[in-house]
Amino acid sequence: MTSANMFTMEPEDTIPMLQQYYFPPYITLINRYSQQPDKDWAVRRRTLKQYLLEFVLDGVADIILTDEAIRVRKGDLFLIRPNQTHTNQGVPSNGYSCISVVFHFGQSMFPLDQVVTPSTHLGSYHNHPIEKLLHQLLQHYRKPDSYHQMICQHMLLSVLIQVAETLGSRKASSPRSKIKLEHVRRYIMEHYRENLSLDDLETMSELSRNYLIQQFKQAFGLTPKQYLNWVRVQKAKELAITTSLTIGEIAERVGYADVHTFGRMFKKQTGTSLSMFCSTLVYDS
Repeated sequence: MTSANMFTMEPEDTIPMLQQYYFPPYITLINRYSQQPDKDWAVRRRTLKQYLLEFVLDGVADIILTDEAIRVRKGDLFLIRPNQTHTNQGVPSNGYSCISVVFHFGQSMFPLDQVVTPSTHLGSYHNHPIEKLLHQLLQHYRKPDSYHQMICQHMLLSVLIQVAETLGSRKASSPRSKIKLEHVRRYIMEHYRENLSLDDLETMSELSRNYLIQQFKQAFGLTPKQYLNWVRVQKAKELAITTSLTIGEIAERVGYADVHTFGRMFKKQTGTSLSMFCSTLVYDS
């Protein structure tokens, strides 16, 4: 099996093939992808087991996820998470070219979303040092020896660190809005068991729906609904670890009257069912 299709595999299955990597992040593919303006193209409903970082060199495309669609243009950088189903689709009369990096952290539970942001769109970096780093990353990846692979790992981490620093400065740029948004975030944390709606959050924050969604996502990397789901998943995991509650009881504790609806949400967010998550837990005797 060649490196060209390692990006489709489970992370742990690629490690024996990556003989020039001795530590994470493990990079299984870096390539440049291009489509001409006169072609109707799409990569439909792809679900990878690894991270996909993509930088738009030129053109326009739509990134379609389960709960949102994002139009990306020249300079945009976005991150698709493991087990996140997505479609890349061309826009009529527009070409598209990008640099794609597929990578994972092996068996390490590295909290990437806490370092970068849980959002898909990471911002625009046209003429930013990150753009130069990604071009260099592609060049070094084409030279197959341990020295260049180590440089690739260093550059990938540098890209992620610079993204984290840039997003951190953006979040701190509007202190007045941040106070209201932090109030909304805490309200979700305290009322996640309830049947929360955007109407409830609009009323308590006195912010319009569109403004609330836009500013909340800019501040925390998720929309209010996505953040509510994230909180419910973390609470469900906590209950699974610390209690002997059934899955139905856990679903009820985190705001779901229907266990099947809860199960679909949990698997969509984590890529696995709560029962599978519980089966991986190891308890000391």
